[in-house]
Amino acid sequence: LRANLVSFNSTLTACELASRWRCSVLLLEELHLQLFESQLISINCVLSALARAGTEKLGAWCGAVGLLVTSQRAMTTDVLSYKEVIEACASQRPAVITPWLLDSLASSL
Repeated sequence: LRANLVSFNSTLTACELASRWRCSVLLLEELHLQLFESQLISINCVLSALARAGTEKLGAWCGAVGLLVTSQRAMTTDVLSYKEVIEACASQRPAVITPWLLDSLASSL
């Protein structure tokens, strides 16, 4: 049985629903190592898991911003991507990150 993009995305969704953001980040890295090109759904699943990190938000918001920047370069972001990153940053760094996110979102539309 070989992994494919569908199986990776299904597992990413399970990680998101279980609030396992660290697992979702590692899985996204594995997806890239397996030479699959991540799609918007893959990125947004991981961003959603990062946004729902709960008490582990300190590390999650950094990961969310980093993933957004990387995904912007690859042109794989949408409004949902930004929403998830804003949620991930909301309790930790709203004054620092949110203005940049809103400017970035406005320029991408």
